[in-house]
Amino acid sequence: KHTRNFFDNGTVDVSFVSTHIGHSCEVGRLRLTKSEKTEIAGQLHAVIPIPDVLKAKIANTVSPTKRLAATKAQDVRNIAKSYGVNMTVVRNENDALSVDSWVKRNGNERL
Repeated sequence: KHTRNFFDNGTVDVSFVSTHIGHSCEVGRLRLTKSEKTEIAGQLHAVIPIPDVLKAKIANTVSPTKRLAATKAQDVRNIAKSYGVNMTVVRNENDALSVDSWVKRNGNERL
């Protein structure tokens, strides 16, 4: 971030802050630990659906101020990508519901 002031004598005063610290106290902006990421990757490798991974993380987190409690689906997808986990999507154990869910999500774009 920077600020600048122009003066009538032609000079300019510029203030520059090189480090952005605006989100440092927001739980969702904190990083997951390596062990938390590894645990999530293991669950994904065991083909546990993302919603179930998220429910388990939130339910097993003691404090709502911990980063794990603020884990989102995109966090889990990013972990899968960085750990090379092949995401086999299982929306529902009932195949008809799974297909219906996929069609509602993707429409006719891939048919």
